[in-house]
Amino acid sequence: MMAAERPYYTPALIQSLQERFDYTILLSQIDIPVYLLMGDRGQADAIEHISDLHLPISALDKLQIRFVPDSCHMPMIECPEHLAGILIQICMYMD
Repeated sequence: MMAAERPYYTPALIQSLQERFDYTILLSQIDIPVYLLMGDRGQADAIEHISDLHLPISALDKLQIRFVPDSCHMPMIECPEHLAGILIQICMYMD
């Protein structure tokens, strides 16, 4: 799927996807909930997925992590119903 989409990627987008961007400093400046939606890659071990992020505890403490089952980088395509359910729950929480 990613290969089929590649013609639509601009050189700037390709470069930005390849650069390392450390957003952990920005997390410390945010005073509202920050949700991280992750595909579980078909594996139920949440601890392993979270450790794969290599984030410091200070960053993890700021995140509300939600897992989309049976998906990876494209949960909106791989598991849209479950992703929609998570987004609805988040929106209901924010009201």
